[in-house]
Amino acid sequence: MFWQWSPSVFAEVAASAILLVLAIYIPWREMNRRASLFGTSLLLTCALWILSHAIEIGLPLPSAKSYLMGAQLIWGTLAVTFWWLYIVHHIGSEKWLTRRSFFLLGILPSIVVVGIWTNPYHHLIWSSPGLNGSNPYLPLQPTYGLVYWIGMAYVFVLTLSGSFLLIKNVIRRHHGRTRESVGLMIAVALPMLAALVETLGLSSSLKLSIGITPWASFIGGLLLLWNLPRFHLRKVIPLARDTIFERIEDGIIVLDQWDRIIDLNPAAERLLGHGISAVRGLAVKQILPQWPDSFGNTDHALESDKEIILERGGEKRTYNLSVSLVPDPDGHPTSRLVLLTDVSYRKKIEDALREGEREFRSLAEAMPQIVWVTRPDGWITYLNRQWADYTGLTLDESYGHGWNKPFHPDDWQRAWEAWQNAAKNGAVYSLECRLRRTDGVYRWYLIRGAPSFDAAGAINKWFGTCTDIDSMKQAEKAILTSLKEKEVLLREVHHRVKNNLQVISSLFNLQAGRTLNEEGRAILKEAQARIRTISLVHEKLYQSADLSRIDLAGYINSLAVHLVHFYRPQPGLLRLETDFEDATLNITSAIPCGLILNELISNSLKHAFAENQAGVIRIGLKRGPGGLIEIRVADNGVGLPADLDFRKAESLGLQIVNLLAGQLEATIELDRTNGTAFTLTFRETESASPA
Repeated sequence: MFWQWSPSVFAEVAASAILLVLAIYIPWREMNRRASLFGTSLLLTCALWILSHAIEIGLPLPSAKSYLMGAQLIWGTLAVTFWWLYIVHHIGSEKWLTRRSFFLLGILPSIVVVGIWTNPYHHLIWSSPGLNGSNPYLPLQPTYGLVYWIGMAYVFVLTLSGSFLLIKNVIRRHHGRTRESVGLMIAVALPMLAALVETLGLSSSLKLSIGITPWASFIGGLLLLWNLPRFHLRKVIPLARDTIFERIEDGIIVLDQWDRIIDLNPAAERLLGHGISAVRGLAVKQILPQWPDSFGNTDHALESDKEIILERGGEKRTYNLSVSLVPDPDGHPTSRLVLLTDVSYRKKIEDALREGEREFRSLAEAMPQIVWVTRPDGWITYLNRQWADYTGLTLDESYGHGWNKPFHPDDWQRAWEAWQNAAKNGAVYSLECRLRRTDGVYRWYLIRGAPSFDAAGAINKWFGTCTDIDSMKQAEKAILTSLKEKEVLLREVHHRVKNNLQVISSLFNLQAGRTLNEEGRAILKEAQARIRTISLVHEKLYQSADLSRIDLAGYINSLAVHLVHFYRPQPGLLRLETDFEDATLNITSAIPCGLILNELISNSLKHAFAENQAGVIRIGLKRGPGGLIEIRVADNGVGLPADLDFRKAESLGLQIVNLLAGQLEATIELDRTNGTAFTLTFRETESASPA
């Protein structure tokens, strides 16, 4: 028969399958990579060890049994190695897990593997393996050699040392854990006893029909993996708890159910001035007179907090005394844990904050303005008494979003939008609006608020004021009304001056019509043109939005067109060309500038061309740096006589030009090329201040 099934074979195959599943599960459960490697390797080698034994029993062929027995030896040696590594890692002795340790641990398993492979040549592992006829499953019964016994010694040394380290760690760190301690003792003892029984040949004397070492290793591995987590050997919780208790700066006192002291941490010993040996068993009230009577004992199941004053190093400090219940497994309080936390610094900060808030409120209440504080969302948390005095609202009515009640209906939406914009951008909030007084009258207020930021840069509060600016608004309104009235008056003055000058011009025109003397008529006509020039300035100011300045380009263009029509009733043969840049001029400079242009343009119209001669008059306006103004009047007429010095001319027109140029502090240049061209350059004269 090729294969023989038996309950033992079924059981061992099932056991190996369980170990394989656990080997896959451990990497998902273990957070530590090295622990995962050792645990998985231990379970895999145990699974292969048991599976090899199951196949040895199931196969009746002696040659196959020989190879499987060798495989069992290899897997058993490796399983013990990984078992030792797993124990050493979890008891916190990782300093032993060096490259040198791994090398030394790997020497003997390597010798066993090579020895089994070459055993037919030297028989140092075993010799003359034959079938055990007394066993129904016909296992091999070899004669063991030297290397085999060395391997067994290696296995026992690792097992004993690992067991010793584990038991020592359990006894030292886990008092009172009897159930888990017994489980670990069995876990380390089972494989060792089973290997000893089989090695010494006692399994035949005990009439055991199956190999007990794989099964002992299977049960011991499961017990080990089950109990180690219960001891928290793979976690740092006990160590962390011990470290916290010993090193925490807060004092910890452990009391029994009658409020007697059981234990103190070092901080509590320093605080109370006594070691645990001196106070153990004493009532806490004896050592800590400040202990509140209201705290009772564990029979009242009380958990409380209270601040007490203790003297430490000659300095009185404030401590928070916190009492917590310690229940038994059934949830009944059996003792209490007292925590003494130094809160002196926090108390100083709180006192400073309270003092700062008191000073702020005192200052706010003394200010004539309304003072307010809000949360980041605009929820009012503080208003001084000036708010209640002005609005007639109580503080309870105003807190929250009650601040919007006194706003004028026309201002409420504008105020809310301004607030939203300031809150969004973290900017200063500023708004002029009307607030209703307690008698129903609305007055103008300037509302300003500034955000306060926390360490993360987020707004945590808004601080602001409301300042009464109603008197200022009324004064501003009165000033604007007065300015409007003066503007109307000034326009009227310019209009009347222009009209009066127009009357004078008309009188000159009538007088010229009645004058028979041609020379007298010409003089009157020139005077009329000069009056029109001045009148045009007032006309432009009357039409201007700015009553103190005129549009210079528009003024020159209007003046030139007027003069062309004045001196040339039929100007068809004469062409006027202009090139103007934008410029404005005050009235102080505009009148002399206009009179100069009147003389220059009039001279071109009167003297440059014959009566029926065609020609061009070009007028240009440019602005230079520093407020410089350049005006050019040119014609392509006959030009001035070559011997004429215009600065010393006897004609009234050129004398006016030189006189007014000096008034403007202007320069005049003459170009006689292709006719006549005058260039006037000046800077604007400051307006005269009113007397």
